Amino acid sequence: MQNNNNTMVIGGTGQSTTLINIVKKPNPNYIEQKDVDCTNFASQVLYTGGIPKDNIWKPYSDAWFNVDKFYDYLINHKLAKECQLTELRLGDFIQYRNPNSNKNDFHHTAIVVKGG
Repeated sequence: MQNNNNTMVIGGTGQSTTLINIVKKPNPNYIEQKDVDCTNFASQVLYTGGIPKDNIWKPYSDAWFNVDKFYDYLINHKLAKECQLTELRLGDFIQYRNPNSNKNDFHHTAIVVKGG
């Protein structure tokens, strides 16, 4: 579901407990990517929450780090779906895209940390 012409809401991941644990103590087994670490962080949340790695989605792969590829992986593997903002749960993802683009031109992955 696209909202405000620049947001793609991704639901169905619900990794809230995992998210809290990673925020409190970053995993030293992963290299932090300064200024572009949002999707790496989201991937760590999913993996730590029990989603298994594979040949496409694994540390340092495009699907692990790249916002567009991460979206494609989640949708194609039915790990997430587009949804309304009202359907989001703690731990779900919101991805932001270029409002001037007609395609999935994402630039940020955020994780829902508080309901409102």
